[in-house]
Amino acid sequence: MSSRHSRSLLLAARFVLLVGVMLSMAGFWQATHISRQAEEDRMTGAFLLDASDRFEMVGRELDRSAGAVHALRNFFMASREVSDEEFRTFGQPVLDRRPELHALFWMPAEGTIDAPRFPVRQVATKDGSTLLLGQDLATEPDLRAALERSRDGGELVAILRPPLCSRIREQLCQLLILPVYAGAYDPADVGTRRASLRGFVMAGILPAKLLHQAVAGLEKRGVSLWLMERGGEGEARLVAHQRARLAAPLPPGLPPPPPPTEGRRLEKVHAIGGQALILIAAPAAGTDHYRAERPAWPWLVLAGGLFLTLLAFFHLRSLHRHALGQDALNRELEAEIGRHRLHERELEKVGRALQLIRTSNHDLIHADDEHRLLQRVCGNAVAHGYRLAWVGFAEQDEARGVRVVAVAGHDEGYTDGLALSWADVPRGRGRGPAGTAIRTGTTCVLGDLAVAPGFDPWREAALLRGYQALACLPLMEGGTAFGVLCIYAAEAGAFDAGEIDLLKELALDLAFGISALRTRHEHAVMEAQLEHQAYYDELTGLPRRAVFVREVGTALERARAHGGALAVMLVDLDNFKLINDTRGHPAGDALLRDVAARLRGAMPEGALLARLSGDKFLILLTCPEVEADPIEIIIERVAGRARAILRILEAPFLLSGAEIYMRASIGISRFPDHSENVDDLIRHADAALYLAKTCGRNGYRFYSSDISARQQRRLDLEGRLHRALAGGELHLLYQPIVELASGRMVGVEALARWRDPERGMISPAEFIPVAEDSGLIKPLGEWVVREACRQLAAWRAGGMETKVAVNLSVRQFGQGDVVEMVERMAREAGLPPALIELEVTESAMMLETGELEAQVRRMAEAGFSISLDDFGTGFSSLSRIAELPIHVLKVDKSFVDEMLTDRTRWAIVNTVIQFASHLGVHSLAEGIETAEQWAELHRLGCQYGQGYHFRRPSPAEDVEQIWRGGQPLPSAPAEG
Repeated sequence: MSSRHSRSLLLAARFVLLVGVMLSMAGFWQATHISRQAEEDRMTGAFLLDASDRFEMVGRELDRSAGAVHALRNFFMASREVSDEEFRTFGQPVLDRRPELHALFWMPAEGTIDAPRFPVRQVATKDGSTLLLGQDLATEPDLRAALERSRDGGELVAILRPPLCSRIREQLCQLLILPVYAGAYDPADVGTRRASLRGFVMAGILPAKLLHQAVAGLEKRGVSLWLMERGGEGEARLVAHQRARLAAPLPPGLPPPPPPTEGRRLEKVHAIGGQALILIAAPAAGTDHYRAERPAWPWLVLAGGLFLTLLAFFHLRSLHRHALGQDALNRELEAEIGRHRLHERELEKVGRALQLIRTSNHDLIHADDEHRLLQRVCGNAVAHGYRLAWVGFAEQDEARGVRVVAVAGHDEGYTDGLALSWADVPRGRGRGPAGTAIRTGTTCVLGDLAVAPGFDPWREAALLRGYQALACLPLMEGGTAFGVLCIYAAEAGAFDAGEIDLLKELALDLAFGISALRTRHEHAVMEAQLEHQAYYDELTGLPRRAVFVREVGTALERARAHGGALAVMLVDLDNFKLINDTRGHPAGDALLRDVAARLRGAMPEGALLARLSGDKFLILLTCPEVEADPIEIIIERVAGRARAILRILEAPFLLSGAEIYMRASIGISRFPDHSENVDDLIRHADAALYLAKTCGRNGYRFYSSDISARQQRRLDLEGRLHRALAGGELHLLYQPIVELASGRMVGVEALARWRDPERGMISPAEFIPVAEDSGLIKPLGEWVVREACRQLAAWRAGGMETKVAVNLSVRQFGQGDVVEMVERMAREAGLPPALIELEVTESAMMLETGELEAQVRRMAEAGFSISLDDFGTGFSSLSRIAELPIHVLKVDKSFVDEMLTDRTRWAIVNTVIQFASHLGVHSLAEGIETAEQWAELHRLGCQYGQGYHFRRPSPAEDVEQIWRGGQPLPSAPAEG
């Protein structure tokens, strides 16, 4: 070997040593830098993700607590008065759902504006205590200032008060205060707000419990939380501190440590009620959860590089010494260099995986949309050197398919033709790498797609697009895979063990981020549902009063600005309470849904239909500015709409196979004629509704100024009726019932009369409807039956044998067992049931087929005589009349009055009499006032009658004189 060749070998050996050491050191430095930076970024990202999640949870819970206070204010705004029971019924579920909420308060505004008092009148607490009940919060200067600031600003005000809240387990407490005004939700200026203040709702929050919840969600993490309050000069004081679950407990008596000012920490300011709260999170001292570890593999890189360098160096030195095997040494050197380059490529693969994790963690922290997050992660994979990345979700259908939801890279239609499945079917597509990863929950790696087994359905398309290797990583939640992240590389053998470990970590982080986003979305949906329930009726789906009031207020503003008009209609179902009482509340609810559906179908464009309460519905009709008079237009439009509503309710409703006839009354008020205030418009419509009901129901009335006076008279009459029942002002008169063939008295009808000490005689037509509407019909009806039985027993004791007829109101059947009451009264008086005739109106019997008919049948079976009053004035079903256990069919006075002059009326009277005859029951004509009427009724076959022609309703003594012959009745008309 020449010296030249020897020198070349020596230079080559030195070159290899120098280059090898430099490359090894460079590789070591790069690997160390990348690994440390990646580990530090990973730990920082994990900490920031945990801390941000807790911050969001604390902020969300604080906002929900504020939302609970707003919901409580809405509750008070929607109700004129709230009882203690209603307050607890509303507040207790709110406290149960919110662990940090300890108490809810209601403080009405009392006193004057200059000397206000805000005593706590209603309290709901978790432990049921009466915390602060009765205490006047206006005596506390800072609390009074907060209350007045909330009153004048119309906004939520927050305040921390240890002395006030020390009774709540001696914990620091935050009070949220919100004003409640009368009328408008938020008056326009401070003066109006002060004048219309009703009171305050207040909630007590335990910040310590809130932080405890937040840290409890990080059971295996090392995050400590501080909640600070920012003072007026910028300083911050500690409100609450929650030490990490993994940190060592503080020694007894030692105060919480201050938050760190450097190192890993996250700080966020959350403003609530004008108070700035600072949330600080930091890794807990003494824990290693977020401490970056130093990986060992960079040292392996250095050792391997130096080893290879020395090996090459000594090998060249050996060649230099011996000058033998130059070709073999050269090939060995080339092989070593090749392996070194391969190692560098492996380092590059690990580096790109680390960069992918770093950028994706940043996206995970700031993600607010699931699809956008998935698309960003796939895009990051392609940006860092991978050829294709896509995410698919496992479908839970019968086919168990896999739906691709995000893709980035050189797709060219590849993912559209995948047709993936995760079903475990032999030789099926579920045996592919994506399906296997989902089904088994393990990572599947195919190093060479050209020869990989189980990839046949996709091989040709993959190789055509330059895909050479594939890694499918399952997305796990709770031990079950819900999706898969698939990454394709352009080189075969791309995924080694180190790279796969890093990609597994990426898949875990991505699955956690998806779960967190879905949880956040579910919470948002739940909040939206709660808000909908607060403003929309659950039974009918119609808006509640609060929505109606808001919309009417908006419509009033438009009408004032443009010279328009509007009307408020209040629709109330007639006799709806009877449906609830006799058929049950489920039937009543079904009827309300059907009524709401019909009303909704009758609404014109631009109208608003809402449910006020019970069987009352509100309707808003508007008339914008037009050339013609808007007031005349709105009157015409609302009258037409009222008639249309009455028409659509005429058709029977079908409940459990039975036809129910329902009618309605409507009250109407208008802007600008009647009021410019929402509450007054509703109140005036209610007054007009009362007029519609007192005028016979099944109609509509417009409000007028004298309606309020009528309502006052009705309330006065109701109060007087209470006193009359207790003071013995009522008495009975008796009208004889006469056999038309002989003119002989065969019985009497008991009629209630009322002589008021101040107003004199009050007509039954006036006080009976009041008794029915106010619930006094039950004691009034019982008194009539008892007094009639007492008088009949007295007559019998004196030798006078007759029968007595008593009217029963349909409302009595919905307020107890009428049969038991009548039997008891007859039994106490010692009377046989056959001497008592009970009158029920035709309209009541036709109203429904359930409980009322059953009670009437029980009366007949007990031996009482049943008469059907006012026959022919309602919506009768002759087949049902034939099935009822009646004994007497009464011809209504309205037909008898005009039977001699009106052929139609005569035909109706004749038909009723003949119908009674065919049924085998007696017929009785009411209101006979002339001998000619008596004669014609007798000629038609009517058996009994009563009326002024025979005798007006008379005291019991006069009736007894008639029976004994002292006061004879008119003689029977001559035959022919």
